[in-house]
Amino acid sequence: MKKIGRIGAEILEQLSDNKVHKRADILQHQKALLRGNEEPHIDFKFSMTLTTLIELNYIFREKRGEYRITPSGLKILEKNRENLYKQIEGYKKVSEKNSKLVYIIFKEANAKFLKENINSIERDVAEECLCSSLSKCLDKVMETRKISGYYAEANYNRNEYMYKTIINNQYKVIRIKCDLIVHSRGENTIQDNLLAIEMKKKNNPQDRTENRERLEIMTKNTYYGEVIFEELPRHICRYSLGIFYDLDKDKREIEMEFYKNGTMTWKEKIKYDKYGNIEQSKVEET
Repeated sequence: MKKIGRIGAEILEQLSDNKVHKRADILQHQKALLRGNEEPHIDFKFSMTLTTLIELNYIFREKRGEYRITPSGLKILEKNRENLYKQIEGYKKVSEKNSKLVYIIFKEANAKFLKENINSIERDVAEECLCSSLSKCLDKVMETRKISGYYAEANYNRNEYMYKTIINNQYKVIRIKCDLIVHSRGENTIQDNLLAIEMKKKNNPQDRTENRERLEIMTKNTYYGEVIFEELPRHICRYSLGIFYDLDKDKREIEMEFYKNGTMTWKEKIKYDKYGNIEQSKVEET
């Protein structure tokens, strides 16, 4: 795969149905997977990669501007998939181990958050203020547990020099700003992203669908066509744990949904008293 690189592998993945594909459609798909600093060069890189794939007999030109994958291309693609699946399985093991620790850290931080901020919760302060307070509690718990190199940050929307983006199921690139994340700011390429939290208050009438979709996508192991794990993904994914946090101050309860590997895995409901002490915690498997 070194000869064709990431763009070549992604093109082969797109052509894997063995149908004829138009050049414009292949290029549009590739542009959806861009990093910000690749955009000025993508047309040149794309053209060079197409030429290389033809020379290697991995694709052939049906007619001007139309391409199809060859049996050799399918074979090399299958090898790439095997390597990718091995990488994903290895990542899943790391992520599963980390998700358990992240859950413990969150539970400790959340208990601390409720006790220290019960007055703010009762006064119905903004979700942004609550997330900021929760982020400080997460930092304190990580410091106590001597977990270094990770940072809890509220309303974070940057990915190094770019805005954070995800790709939905229709391959639409969406700019996002997550309510609260714990990450290494790109310093740890093996496990950069630990925790993503989307918080809503029950009296907030906004629809929750987009929040849930973001958590599904952000906890995926990879995007379709992503082939290199030695670098950070171009779009946001690989969070060990995602939490949808629905706070009801009137009932003094929190309904939470926990996301792993792109799916909602379990639910949990917490009841707390007027002092912020947790009285009851009920877990529901899905």
